[in-house]
Amino acid sequence: MKDLTRLVRLSNQYKKYMTRDTDIKWNYCKFIMFIYNHAGVTQDETALAMGIDKSNAARQLSSMEQDGYIERRIKKDDKRSLEIYPTDKLKLVFPFVKNLLLCWDNYVQSDLTKEEIESLNTIISKMKKRADCWQDHDFKLMPFPKELKK
Repeated sequence: MKDLTRLVRLSNQYKKYMTRDTDIKWNYCKFIMFIYNHAGVTQDETALAMGIDKSNAARQLSSMEQDGYIERRIKKDDKRSLEIYPTDKLKLVFPFVKNLLLCWDNYVQSDLTKEEIESLNTIISKMKKRADCWQDHDFKLMPFPKELKK
């Protein structure tokens, strides 16, 4: 698992480096891909899809709105929900971001066979599905040291 964590960190470094001369913040990339493909999705649905809490999503989306990538609108049938729409600016940078991510995927997978890539995707999909349900699991942890409790 620590290799997966390292892979994610290196992926983030790559995105940061490749977007350094643009006004795209590296952490916008996954949001750009999702919002482009799911125009009108709610802010809460975006948080769930990104695997982050609602407040982090709200901050990220607020930043993207200030930078002109998205527009947030109050949902007609639920005034408490915000719908997210891509702006022309997001649509303009989408091909760049899509290519940037595709180049990374191709690079890190270049030593794998087609079968290995399929197996990897299957395994990661299973792990993600399991991880999505972590809150429903009763973990049996050893007790935390009493001396260090708050």
